Amino acid sequence: KMKIKIKIPTSESVFAFLRACGHGLSVFFGYLYRILKWPVLVAVPLVVFALAAWWSLHWSLSSDVRTVPDLIDLTSEEAHEKLSLRSLRLEIEEQKRHSDLYAEGRILDQQPAAGSRIKIGRHVKVTLSAGFRRVLVPSLIGMSLREAQLVAEQKGFKVRRGLIAYCEAVPEGSVIAQSPQPSTPLLTEFIDVLESRGPRPKLVMLPRLEGRPLLPVLDFLRSEGVSVVVWSRGSTQDISNGDRFELRHYVIYRQSPAAGEFITIPGSVDVILRVRWNGR
Repeated sequence: KMKIKIKIPTSESVFAFLRACGHGLSVFFGYLYRILKWPVLVAVPLVVFALAAWWSLHWSLSSDVRTVPDLIDLTSEEAHEKLSLRSLRLEIEEQKRHSDLYAEGRILDQQPAAGSRIKIGRHVKVTLSAGFRRVLVPSLIGMSLREAQLVAEQKGFKVRRGLIAYCEAVPEGSVIAQSPQPSTPLLTEFIDVLESRGPRPKLVMLPRLEGRPLLPVLDFLRSEGVSVVVWSRGSTQDISNGDRFELRHYVIYRQSPAAGEFITIPGSVDVILRVRWNGR
Protein backbone atom coordinates (compact mmCIF):
# COMPACT_ATOMS: atom_id res chain seq x y z
CA LYS A 1 0.00 0.00 0.00
CA MET A 2 1.13 3.55 -0.93
CA LYS A 3 1.19 6.04 1.87
CA ILE A 4 0.61 9.80 1.16
CA LYS A 5 1.90 12.28 3.66
CA ILE A 6 0.46 15.82 3.77
CA LYS A 7 2.69 18.37 5.41
CA ILE A 8 0.82 21.24 6.99
CA PRO A 9 2.89 24.45 7.11
CA THR A 10 3.63 25.79 10.51
CA SER A 11 3.05 29.39 11.58
CA GLU A 12 6.81 30.08 11.40
CA SER A 13 6.89 29.19 7.67
CA VAL A 14 3.85 31.39 6.88
CA PHE A 15 5.39 34.37 8.66
CA ALA A 16 8.64 33.79 6.82
CA PHE A 17 6.81 33.85 3.46
CA LEU A 18 4.97 37.08 4.32
CA ARG A 19 8.24 38.71 5.44
CA ALA A 20 9.82 37.78 2.12
CA CYS A 21 6.87 39.30 0.16
CA GLY A 22 6.97 42.46 2.24
CA HIS A 23 10.67 42.85 1.71
CA GLY A 24 10.20 42.45 -2.07
CA LEU A 25 7.47 45.10 -2.16
CA SER A 26 9.51 47.54 -0.12
CA VAL A 27 12.43 47.09 -2.48
CA PHE A 28 10.12 47.63 -5.50
CA PHE A 29 8.56 50.78 -4.10
CA GLY A 30 11.97 52.04 -3.11
CA TYR A 31 13.20 51.80 -6.67
CA LEU A 32 9.91 53.39 -7.91
CA TYR A 33 10.28 56.28 -5.48
CA ARG A 34 13.86 56.95 -6.57
CA ILE A 35 12.74 57.01 -10.21
CA LEU A 36 9.63 59.20 -9.79
CA LYS A 37 10.73 61.40 -6.90
CA TRP A 38 11.76 64.48 -8.88
CA PRO A 39 8.94 64.40 -11.49
CA VAL A 40 6.39 64.11 -8.70
CA LEU A 41 7.99 66.88 -6.66
CA VAL A 42 7.88 69.17 -9.73
CA ALA A 43 4.40 68.17 -11.03
CA VAL A 44 2.47 68.52 -7.76
CA PRO A 45 3.23 72.26 -7.28
CA LEU A 46 2.47 72.92 -10.94
CA VAL A 47 -0.94 71.23 -10.73
CA VAL A 48 -1.73 73.08 -7.51
CA PHE A 49 -0.68 76.40 -9.09
CA ALA A 50 -2.78 75.75 -12.25
CA LEU A 51 -5.88 74.91 -10.23
CA ALA A 52 -5.43 78.00 -8.09
CA ALA A 53 -4.98 80.24 -11.16
CA TRP A 54 -8.06 78.77 -12.87
CA TRP A 55 -10.20 79.26 -9.81
CA SER A 56 -8.98 82.82 -9.32
CA LEU A 57 -9.69 83.72 -12.97
CA HIS A 58 -13.09 82.07 -12.87
CA TRP A 59 -14.01 83.91 -9.69
CA SER A 60 -12.84 87.29 -10.98
CA LEU A 61 -14.68 86.88 -14.27
CA SER A 62 -17.84 85.69 -12.58
CA SER A 63 -17.84 88.63 -10.26
CA ASP A 64 -17.48 91.03 -13.26
CA VAL A 65 -20.22 89.50 -15.45
CA ARG A 66 -23.98 89.91 -15.24
CA THR A 67 -26.87 88.10 -16.95
CA VAL A 68 -29.06 90.43 -19.02
CA PRO A 69 -32.66 90.36 -17.74
CA ASP A 70 -35.78 90.25 -19.92
CA LEU A 71 -36.94 93.85 -20.51
CA ILE A 72 -39.65 93.24 -23.14
CA ASP A 73 -43.00 94.93 -22.36
CA LEU A 74 -41.48 97.01 -19.53
CA THR A 75 -41.46 100.80 -19.35
CA SER A 76 -38.11 102.59 -19.52
CA GLU A 77 -38.33 103.35 -15.77
CA GLU A 78 -38.95 99.70 -14.90
CA ALA A 79 -36.10 98.60 -17.17
CA HIS A 80 -33.71 101.16 -15.66
CA GLU A 81 -34.48 99.94 -12.15
CA LYS A 82 -34.08 96.29 -13.13
CA LEU A 83 -30.71 96.92 -14.80
CA SER A 84 -29.40 99.05 -11.94
CA LEU A 85 -29.78 96.12 -9.58
CA ARG A 86 -27.29 94.25 -11.81
CA SER A 87 -24.89 97.18 -12.31
CA LEU A 88 -25.95 97.53 -15.97
CA ARG A 89 -26.99 100.67 -17.87
CA LEU A 90 -30.00 101.44 -20.06
CA GLU A 91 -29.70 102.97 -23.54
CA ILE A 92 -32.91 103.98 -25.36
CA GLU A 93 -33.07 104.18 -29.17
CA GLU A 94 -34.25 107.57 -30.42
CA GLN A 95 -36.45 106.07 -33.15
CA LYS A 96 -39.61 104.38 -31.91
CA ARG A 97 -41.40 101.65 -33.86
CA HIS A 98 -45.10 100.92 -34.28
CA SER A 99 -46.28 97.66 -32.81
CA ASP A 100 -49.54 95.74 -32.68
CA LEU A 101 -48.35 93.80 -29.58
CA TYR A 102 -46.96 96.41 -27.19
CA ALA A 103 -48.56 99.67 -26.07
CA GLU A 104 -46.88 103.03 -26.53
CA GLY A 105 -43.85 103.51 -24.29
CA ARG A 106 -43.29 99.78 -23.74
CA ILE A 107 -40.06 98.06 -24.75
CA LEU A 108 -40.50 95.89 -27.86
CA ASP A 109 -36.86 94.97 -28.56
CA GLN A 110 -33.56 94.77 -26.67
CA GLN A 111 -29.90 94.17 -27.48
CA PRO A 112 -28.24 92.05 -26.10
CA ALA A 113 -31.08 89.58 -25.75
CA ALA A 114 -32.31 88.33 -22.41
CA GLY A 115 -30.04 85.65 -20.95
CA SER A 116 -26.84 87.06 -22.49
CA ARG A 117 -23.86 87.61 -20.18
CA ILE A 118 -22.06 90.97 -20.28
CA LYS A 119 -19.64 92.85 -18.04
CA ILE A 120 -20.90 95.22 -15.39
CA GLY A 121 -21.30 98.81 -16.51
CA ARG A 122 -22.20 97.86 -20.10
CA HIS A 123 -25.29 99.26 -21.88
CA VAL A 124 -28.40 97.36 -22.85
CA LYS A 125 -30.01 99.07 -25.88
CA VAL A 126 -33.82 99.01 -26.08
CA THR A 127 -36.42 100.17 -28.63
CA LEU A 128 -39.68 101.66 -27.40
CA SER A 129 -43.06 101.08 -29.02
CA ALA A 130 -44.81 104.00 -30.71
CA GLY A 131 -48.14 102.29 -30.11
CA PHE A 132 -50.68 100.97 -32.52
CA ARG A 133 -50.67 102.49 -36.02
CA ARG A 134 -54.18 103.54 -36.92
CA VAL A 135 -54.27 104.68 -40.55
CA LEU A 136 -57.34 104.91 -42.78
CA VAL A 137 -57.16 102.34 -45.55
CA PRO A 138 -57.14 104.13 -48.95
CA SER A 139 -59.64 103.28 -51.67
CA LEU A 140 -58.03 101.42 -54.56
CA ILE A 141 -61.15 100.35 -56.42
CA GLY A 142 -61.09 101.21 -60.13
CA MET A 143 -57.34 101.90 -60.18
CA SER A 144 -54.90 99.95 -62.27
CA LEU A 145 -52.81 97.51 -60.27
CA ARG A 146 -49.69 99.67 -60.63
CA GLU A 147 -51.51 102.82 -59.55
CA ALA A 148 -53.03 100.98 -56.57
CA GLN A 149 -49.57 99.83 -55.46
CA LEU A 150 -48.20 103.38 -55.56
CA VAL A 151 -51.15 104.82 -53.59
CA ALA A 152 -50.94 102.03 -51.00
CA GLU A 153 -47.19 102.46 -50.52
CA GLN A 154 -47.64 106.18 -49.86
CA LYS A 155 -49.88 105.26 -46.92
CA GLY A 156 -47.52 102.58 -45.63
CA PHE A 157 -49.41 99.56 -46.99
CA LYS A 158 -48.53 96.78 -49.42
CA VAL A 159 -50.88 95.47 -52.11
CA ARG A 160 -51.35 91.72 -52.15
CA ARG A 161 -52.95 90.29 -55.29
CA GLY A 162 -55.67 87.77 -54.67
CA LEU A 163 -58.19 86.30 -57.09
CA ILE A 164 -58.84 87.46 -60.63
CA ALA A 165 -62.42 87.74 -61.87
CA TYR A 166 -64.24 88.83 -65.01
CA CYS A 167 -65.98 92.18 -64.78
CA GLU A 168 -67.88 94.09 -67.46
CA ALA A 169 -67.63 97.45 -65.69
CA VAL A 170 -63.95 97.43 -64.67
CA PRO A 171 -61.18 97.26 -67.31
CA GLU A 172 -58.73 94.38 -67.33
CA GLY A 173 -55.87 94.77 -64.83
CA SER A 174 -57.80 97.14 -62.54
CA VAL A 175 -59.04 96.64 -58.98
CA ILE A 176 -62.63 95.40 -58.54
CA ALA A 177 -62.70 95.07 -54.74
CA GLN A 178 -60.37 95.22 -51.76
CA SER A 179 -60.01 94.03 -48.17
CA PRO A 180 -59.98 95.81 -45.73
CA GLN A 181 -62.63 98.17 -47.06
CA PRO A 182 -61.72 101.81 -47.76
CA SER A 183 -61.61 104.19 -44.77
CA THR A 184 -61.28 101.33 -42.28
CA PRO A 185 -59.11 102.50 -39.33
CA LEU A 186 -57.20 99.26 -38.82
CA LEU A 187 -53.64 98.34 -38.03
CA THR A 188 -52.69 96.29 -41.07
CA GLU A 189 -49.78 95.88 -43.45
CA PHE A 190 -51.47 94.36 -46.49
CA ILE A 191 -54.43 95.27 -48.66
CA ASP A 192 -55.80 92.30 -50.58
CA VAL A 193 -57.26 93.25 -53.97
CA LEU A 194 -59.49 91.49 -56.48
CA GLU A 195 -58.17 92.09 -59.99
CA SER A 196 -60.36 92.39 -63.07
CA ARG A 197 -59.85 90.24 -66.15
CA GLY A 198 -62.13 92.48 -68.13
CA PRO A 199 -65.38 91.35 -69.79
CA ARG A 200 -66.08 87.62 -69.82
CA PRO A 201 -65.21 86.09 -73.23
CA LYS A 202 -68.10 84.78 -75.29
CA LEU A 203 -68.28 82.10 -77.95
CA VAL A 204 -69.40 83.39 -81.34
CA MET A 205 -70.00 81.37 -84.51
CA LEU A 206 -67.94 82.77 -87.35
CA PRO A 207 -70.21 83.50 -90.36
CA ARG A 208 -69.35 82.90 -93.98
CA LEU A 209 -67.05 85.73 -95.08
CA GLU A 210 -65.95 84.55 -98.53
CA GLY A 211 -67.04 86.93 -101.28
CA ARG A 212 -67.52 89.91 -98.97
CA PRO A 213 -65.58 93.20 -99.23
CA LEU A 214 -62.61 93.22 -96.87
CA LEU A 215 -62.86 96.68 -95.27
CA PRO A 216 -66.36 96.42 -93.67
CA VAL A 217 -65.61 92.91 -92.39
CA LEU A 218 -62.26 94.03 -91.00
CA ASP A 219 -63.80 97.01 -89.17
CA PHE A 220 -66.59 94.86 -87.71
CA LEU A 221 -64.32 92.11 -86.42
CA ARG A 222 -61.97 94.60 -84.83
CA SER A 223 -64.84 96.42 -83.13
CA GLU A 224 -65.82 93.08 -81.55
CA GLY A 225 -62.30 92.57 -80.19
CA VAL A 226 -61.23 89.96 -82.75
CA SER A 227 -57.59 89.90 -83.85
CA VAL A 228 -57.44 89.79 -87.67
CA VAL A 229 -54.60 88.98 -90.07
CA VAL A 230 -55.05 89.74 -93.78
CA TRP A 231 -52.96 88.07 -96.47
CA SER A 232 -53.15 89.03 -100.11
CA ARG A 233 -52.97 86.29 -102.73
CA GLY A 234 -49.50 84.73 -103.01
CA SER A 235 -48.15 86.53 -99.92
CA THR A 236 -47.97 85.96 -96.17
CA GLN A 237 -47.41 89.60 -95.29
CA ASP A 238 -50.11 91.11 -93.10
CA ILE A 239 -51.74 94.07 -94.88
CA SER A 240 -54.56 94.65 -92.37
CA ASN A 241 -53.00 97.96 -91.28
CA GLY A 242 -52.36 99.20 -94.81
CA ASP A 243 -53.91 102.17 -96.57
CA ARG A 244 -57.70 102.07 -96.14
CA PHE A 245 -58.28 103.35 -99.67
CA GLU A 246 -56.42 100.34 -101.07
CA LEU A 247 -58.14 97.92 -98.64
CA ARG A 248 -61.50 98.95 -100.16
CA HIS A 249 -60.52 97.12 -103.36
CA TYR A 250 -59.93 93.73 -101.73
CA VAL A 251 -62.46 90.88 -101.53
CA ILE A 252 -62.23 87.89 -99.18
CA TYR A 253 -61.85 84.53 -100.92
CA ARG A 254 -60.80 82.29 -98.00
CA GLN A 255 -61.11 82.41 -94.22
CA SER A 256 -59.68 80.59 -91.21
CA PRO A 257 -61.36 79.42 -89.01
CA ALA A 258 -63.96 78.21 -91.47
CA ALA A 259 -67.57 79.39 -91.49
CA GLY A 260 -69.59 77.75 -88.72
CA GLU A 261 -66.69 77.36 -86.30
CA PHE A 262 -66.73 79.13 -82.92
CA ILE A 263 -64.26 81.77 -81.80
CA THR A 264 -63.81 83.47 -78.42
CA ILE A 265 -64.42 87.23 -78.22
CA PRO A 266 -62.19 88.73 -76.98
CA GLY A 267 -59.63 86.01 -77.55
CA SER A 268 -56.10 85.26 -78.60
CA VAL A 269 -56.94 83.27 -81.77
CA ASP A 270 -56.39 85.22 -84.99
CA VAL A 271 -58.91 85.18 -87.81
CA ILE A 272 -56.92 84.86 -91.04
CA LEU A 273 -58.47 86.32 -94.17
CA ARG A 274 -57.06 85.71 -97.62
CA VAL A 275 -58.02 88.41 -100.10
CA ARG A 276 -57.64 89.18 -103.75
CA TRP A 277 -57.60 92.48 -105.56
CA ASN A 278 -60.82 93.87 -107.05
CA GLY A 279 -62.72 90.61 -106.67
CA ARG A 280 -60.69 88.72 -109.31
